Amino acid sequence: MSSTTSRVSEDLTVMSREPLAAGTSLVSMENLVTSADSFFVRNHFRIPQIESSNWSLIVGGEVERPCSLDLDALKQMPRKELMVLMECAGNSRASVQPPIEGLLWDNGGVSSARWDGATLSSVLEQAGLLDGAVEVLLEGADRGSERGADGEMGYSMSLPMEKALHPDTILAYDMNGESLSPEHGYPLRAVVPGWFGMTAVKWLTGIKVLSQPFRGFHQTEYYVYVSEGQDNGSPKERVTSLKVKSFVTWPGRGQYLPVGRHEIRGIAWSGQRAVA
Repeated sequence: MSSTTSRVSEDLTVMSREPLAAGTSLVSMENLVTSADSFFVRNHFRIPQIESSNWSLIVGGEVERPCSLDLDALKQMPRKELMVLMECAGNSRASVQPPIEGLLWDNGGVSSARWDGATLSSVLEQAGLLDGAVEVLLEGADRGSERGADGEMGYSMSLPMEKALHPDTILAYDMNGESLSPEHGYPLRAVVPGWFGMTAVKWLTGIKVLSQPFRGFHQTEYYVYVSEGQDNGSPKERVTSLKVKSFVTWPGRGQYLPVGRHEIRGIAWSGQRAVA
């Protein structure tokens, strides 16, 4: 099997075609499961074309038994299915005043789906962690350049050991009961419940266990909190956990309603605790 040509559904609002970034509608969020066609897309670089027949996941670094796993090997591991909401860290940026840099998401950078895959912890257990392990680096096949950074780079993010070993952190190969589509990370992507979507690295090709904290561009310069007046050279706080948030899904913005009784619908979520 191989990845197919990426397509953009009419259900999505496209903000950028190269790299692809497209938002979903709030109405689509009323269903617990967002279809793959309606699920938001946020890419940093061109979608890589990957043939599953010659693809493998390379596991190395601070491990006892470096290994290479193909898709069949991953599917032979215990399978875990999770319903997970995913949100772009820049979602709702268009409402921020004064305006800030970045993709001007309205509120469409959030969706939820059912993901199936192997747990990251089972892969790490098979490789065997060495005592010096502090983080797990997730490396994607996509490559390109970013404004403010020198040269070409790949998209990578690391997880602290506690999050990497959490039983709900998975390497997903199915989305809503079907193989991942190219725009959603075929053939394998990370799913990290409770954290913003930038750590759900797509098109995974490498898992590297690190003995030192990762200092990649997207992690230390791009997806970070910058305090007002903060010096550019000072360390920045990394973006991780989802915040408490809610939207009204119906009626829509600017919608006229006849006089009478109406039921207002909406959704709410958080990264760490249940919403009351």
